Amino acid sequence: AMTVFRSPALSLLGRYAFRTRLPQAASILTLVGGLAGAMGPLANSLILSLGPWLAFAIGSGVLLLATLALRWVGPNYGVDLPDRSSHAPQPLSWLGLTLVFGAGVGVTLGFRLISVTFPEVLKQQVPGAPVAPILGLMFITLALTAIPAGAIATRLGNHRVMVLGLALMALLAAGMTTLHSLILGVMLATLMGAAFSLVANGTIPFALAQVPPEKAGLGTGLYFSGGALALSLWGTLSGGRSLPPGLSAGLAVLAFGVAGLCVWRAGRVPP
Repeated sequence: AMTVFRSPALSLLGRYAFRTRLPQAASILTLVGGLAGAMGPLANSLILSLGPWLAFAIGSGVLLLATLALRWVGPNYGVDLPDRSSHAPQPLSWLGLTLVFGAGVGVTLGFRLISVTFPEVLKQQVPGAPVAPILGLMFITLALTAIPAGAIATRLGNHRVMVLGLALMALLAAGMTTLHSLILGVMLATLMGAAFSLVANGTIPFALAQVPPEKAGLGTGLYFSGGALALSLWGTLSGGRSLPPGLSAGLAVLAFGVAGLCVWRAGRVPP
């Protein structure tokens, strides 16, 4: 159900913003997602303590409100497409679609590894560290830097800024296992939030840029399919157990590197 809702809903971003302004428009999604993510480490215990029925009811209510909001601001009408009699249909690029899928795998797997490994490193190497607030700080920074990062991507180019963000995430993942103080943990959380905002803002515009406007749902669907495969890979790799921090950090570097190569190569594919 989430897959059926999410891909078409996010593909609507192309309807509400010019293609050159898509990263700036997507920064609003990153802002909201970062705020929701920041509440996660702090609110999970409270929500779960309410019991499964009430917890699922809250989630269902939020989804229904989101659906009503979409229906209110975006009535059910078709996207205006160019006159097919005077314009040849824009062909799909199989290379572009493959790169979207690969970027979805790399970004999702890398961020999943970071989100799981960083708290474990804090627990093991910084005894007594407030893990939940520090993890929440990463998402708060992600939210606060979303709009400036969107403006930078609009000015410098989405592909270039995404590659920069993925390179920074790979470097931060590589240095994650070396932290041994609370101050370094706070700094690393802040830097990871700021760097990932450069990536998160660009994912949907990146996917939309690889497909014709009438195939927007295909672009976002492929990206999220890559993310779903990444989560399956994570479950297979971990087997329900915690991986050694060094191995997790190395895999995160590899995942972000693969995503960066996909985005870089897509920027060189002719439209």
